[in-house]
Amino acid sequence: MSLEGFYNALTVPSIERWLLSENKKGSPGPEGSGSWVWLISKSLSAFDGRGRQSHIVARASPPALTPAHRDGADLESSVPDGPRMPINSILISRKQCCLAPGQCVLTFDDGPAGKVTDDLLAILREFGVKACFCVVGCQVATRPEQTRTIATAGHLLVNHTFHHRFTDLWNFEKFSLDILRCDQAIREALGETSHPLRWFRPPFGLVTAAVREVARTRRILPVTHFAIDPWFKSDQARRPAKWIVEDAKRRQGGIYVLHDGLMISGILRSVRGPPRRNWIPRVVSEILEELTTAGFQFPDPWQVFQA
Repeated sequence: MSLEGFYNALTVPSIERWLLSENKKGSPGPEGSGSWVWLISKSLSAFDGRGRQSHIVARASPPALTPAHRDGADLESSVPDGPRMPINSILISRKQCCLAPGQCVLTFDDGPAGKVTDDLLAILREFGVKACFCVVGCQVATRPEQTRTIATAGHLLVNHTFHHRFTDLWNFEKFSLDILRCDQAIREALGETSHPLRWFRPPFGLVTAAVREVARTRRILPVTHFAIDPWFKSDQARRPAKWIVEDAKRRQGGIYVLHDGLMISGILRSVRGPPRRNWIPRVVSEILEELTTAGFQFPDPWQVFQA
């Protein structure tokens, strides 16, 4: 299988069903399988130098964010015993979600991202919808005025680390410092001396031991569905919208993630080319148009997550 073929094979909604089923069974995944975020993050490691797929054994057991966990309890207690990689996912089931039937929350990662974020904010304003923006500190430092615009519009800011580095996820000291540095960037952008952000989302949706340690004092912002939108270009942009709409109608809502920005490594940039996210506002408009017409509601994340 080619590297391109491997990426394309990941972009199917059935992967998240496998993730949740493996979590329920408490058994390790088959060879060559695993959390999509793990596979994407380690995609280059999945191939030898001649382009052949090597074996990855991964286990995805997304932590159930119960009220006790939201109050800062150790997420490790929710992970079944057994041989596995020490990796979990932010993906939770619809039943674990705190939303009422017919409610949806949109979350956006890796911004603020300039014009794409401006256009996205205009779409959200048009529909009267508030969302979660999981911002990266280095992007906030580059675009402090846009960060203030997001906050002033009433959207919920979520800490998505300062550098969005994969390797920091396995080092508590580095990861916690990167979280604190993102807090600082947001405070400086907003001109406030506020407390640390209550919610954070780890890069790549991975929950490692370092992430669980940080989650003792903060709350992880989960998702109920992965549209895997980072791997789509403008000509394929309708797929994430279709998947999110179908999932919302099938499960009566949920928490969804799209990317207005895209933090990728130099290696992945060379494989996939520069990120082009200008299609995201159009996709969000399609999602909101179809779901609001179908009677779905988009409650204010401040009320949903800050309760």
